[in-house]
Order: sequence, then C-alpha cells, then structure tokens
Amino acid sequence: GLQRGGDSRALVVKADMNGNLVVAGSEQRYDLNQGLNIWLNRYSSFGGALFSVPARYNNNQSNSDDVPTGLDFDNFGNIHVSGYTDMWNLGQGYNMLLGKFGPSGQFMSARIYDSGAGNDDMGLGVMVSTDNYASAAGMFGSNGHYGDYYMPLGSANAQFFTAAEGPYTGSA
Repeated sequence: GLQRGGDSRALVVKADMNGNLVVAGSEQRYDLNQGLNIWLNRYSSFGGALFSVPARYNNNQSNSDDVPTGLDFDNFGNIHVSGYTDMWNLGQGYNMLLGKFGPSGQFMSARIYDSGAGNDDMGLGVMVSTDNYASAAGMFGSNGHYGDYYMPLGSANAQFFTAAEGPYTGSA
C-alpha cells in the first residue's frame, strides 16, 4: 500500500477507454531518503484496485520530489504521465517529466528535460496522439516560457521544441 500522512496525496485522475479510473499522486518516501515518489493505480468502475501494488516512479538521480500533473493513454493501454522532478540538489531546478507505464502498471520509461542550470521546467499536461506519440506541454526556464516536449513512442532520442514564444531552438 501507500505510505500515509505528510505530503502523500492523489493529484490527477482520468478515465481510460474501458471506463476504469487511473489515479496518480505523490507519496512521501522520506523513510527511503527519496522525497515524494509518483504513484499510480487503476480502479474498476466498482472501485476495486486493479494493480496489486501501486506503480511507482522515483527519479533516482536526486532522490527529491517527483510530482504528476497529467495522465493520458495510448492505443495499447499504456499510461503516460506528465509532471516535474526536483533536481535542485544537482543545480538544475525543476525538470519536466514525461513517464510511461504499461497497462498493468509496470514502469517502462521516463524522460526529463532541463533547459539550463537553475531553471524551472514543469510538465503541466500530457496528450497521446492517435498514432501513439506522447507530448507534454509545460513551462520552461526562469522566465516562464511555455512549450511542448515531444516523445515518440519507443524512441531513445526525444526532440524538444517550443510551441509558444520563447528563447529556445524552434521557438515561435
């Protein structure tokens, strides 16, 4: 089960294509020196948990806070999560996060984006296209520029571009 108390909380909920609810949140894991870890679970329309153990994500690089902000699903039933991870102890500020879990909750991959030292990059929402490309929209840099991070399904090399006015390559 989940750790109770402190900063542990549900933050995002979305129905999948079968009418089940997926809930994501942050779980306080200071007992493991990890800060907040992202957790998620799928619940049937009758309220029963469909994962025997909630799926979890910890960035492992800084062991600080990981926070989900959005959920979406691809045609294979995979769960895509947007959010941010605290990398201040590495001098990076918050980094944008785009994670992927399998239909049964198994962790598959995560990408983070850092626009530069001390900048805050935060994924604020995620959308998966009909051809299974996941994109996270968010805020980049210390000046609050908004944009999009594009992660083709299964690709090791993600492409970054901004969809709004900003100082980065590809800015509109």
